[in-house]
Amino acid sequence: MLVFLRMDWPSWLVVLASAALFGLAHLYQGRGGLIGTMLLGLVFGMIRIVTGSLLLPIFCHAAVDIAAAMAGPRFLLHTDSPSKPVTGLHSTT
Repeated sequence: MLVFLRMDWPSWLVVLASAALFGLAHLYQGRGGLIGTMLLGLVFGMIRIVTGSLLLPIFCHAAVDIAAAMAGPRFLLHTDSPSKPVTGLHSTT
């Protein structure tokens, strides 16, 4: 973000570019992760511009990571049922 600010870009473009790069850095999470992270990046960028500090966006990012770490196992992992082998796959060659 600082690089874009030093290039005298308007604040809205700095936030948009930073959010896009933030989202691309999380592309390994898939399309949903890209979009969700870009939206969070927009919020974090606006907080950075309004406050002039990175401390609050860093705190917010940590809070999101902690919440995801706590909620992830509960809502994303389904270990209560034994895994079943995949069947019905046929070769197309």
